[in-house]
Amino acid sequence: MDQNYVKGLMTERNRAWEQAKGILDRCVTDKRERSVEEDQMFERANADIERLGHEINDWQLNERQRIDGDVARSALEGLLPAGEDEARGRAQAVGLADWMRGDERAGNSPFFDLDLKPAANLFRAIRAGADPKEARAIYTDGGASAGSIVVPVGFERQLYQYIEASSAIRRLARVITTDSGNPMTFPKVTTHGVGTQVIAQGTVIGGTDPVFGTMRLDAYKYGQLVKVSTEAVADTGFDLLGFVAENIGRAVGRITDTAYVTGGGSSAPNGIIAAASVGAKTGGSLIALGGGVATLFTGTGDSLIDLQYSVVDAYRDRGAFVMNDVTAGALRKLRDGNLGTIGSYVWTPSTTFDSITGLSTPDRIYGSPVYTDVNFGTAGSAVKVVAFGDWSAYYIRDSGSFRLERSDERYFDTDEIGFRGLLRTDADLIDSGAIKLLQQLL
Repeated sequence: MDQNYVKGLMTERNRAWEQAKGILDRCVTDKRERSVEEDQMFERANADIERLGHEINDWQLNERQRIDGDVARSALEGLLPAGEDEARGRAQAVGLADWMRGDERAGNSPFFDLDLKPAANLFRAIRAGADPKEARAIYTDGGASAGSIVVPVGFERQLYQYIEASSAIRRLARVITTDSGNPMTFPKVTTHGVGTQVIAQGTVIGGTDPVFGTMRLDAYKYGQLVKVSTEAVADTGFDLLGFVAENIGRAVGRITDTAYVTGGGSSAPNGIIAAASVGAKTGGSLIALGGGVATLFTGTGDSLIDLQYSVVDAYRDRGAFVMNDVTAGALRKLRDGNLGTIGSYVWTPSTTFDSITGLSTPDRIYGSPVYTDVNFGTAGSAVKVVAFGDWSAYYIRDSGSFRLERSDERYFDTDEIGFRGLLRTDADLIDSGAIKLLQQLL
């Protein structure tokens, strides 16, 4: 799918947006509700916006993976002799496929450990803007191993990309990968210090000291079990590696993303809903009222502005909104003005491509990018519906290897073989001032 096709989708989406906007503008100007015909036209346009938005997002995820893969290959081509990366990938794929199919040459081990650390490091460097030369540098170990090289081979890169694609929080957060699962402790800012005003010479300087706590990241286990018929496992024409990588990678990505959003911090990651404090509150409905002009938060976006400015200024300029698709759909109808007045929409749909990445830029609200995550709550009493802030302050820690296990006994009665993937991870917010939440009060 090329950029011209996606640009066409974006143009079509923008056309549907303008059509829906025109209907609402006429209703506001005439101070009336939508007619039956207008209501049907508006719902069709709104459905087109939703459909095209999802299609564009799916393309963007696939294109991001392709770009990451191209840069990764470029980095590895400069690091390894010609063809060595491909040879290593083939060797691992053959060994892993033999193990999955129960070939005696692969041994009788019930598990297969995969090191995802090189893949995570490489893709993190790529997204941070590293060029291939910089990306290569992270694999040169000049320590005790005297320049040994560790590179992510094909299946590991594929598995990690599926895990990441299923988690909006993982794509935005700071990801740390470690070799073991021992607890890690970080200093954590609980209260920022405030300096004093300019004072006379020789006078004791005042001000307040910052208050520090600690943040501990452990390693909690998450996994997924899939079953494959023995016929499919035995069939060399069946892409067993791709099937397992996609199904286990996506499932583990989804379940860990749930923990990163809603985890309570006790025997689980401290999800952003629990880790961050409320920065602003709102009342009203998250859906269009009756058959009239669509409104949100009692017709004003002030609470979103309050949320932005509840974040410490050092983080605000790098801030991004994250919310559920349903909330995003309602916010898209919010106008800059009170009910019954003419105002522009605060949601700015993306119609351009980033000149560097070649990807479409995110939609924006009040100048800040917007991302969606299915694990955020929707309308309800005391529900925290939107988060805003600098997501690099949210730390995700992956520990040890990703363990892939095979069981010939689990589905013996149905003549199927079970494969299970296990990832140990934890997460928490390093600075309480970096991300804040919008809570709805009905």
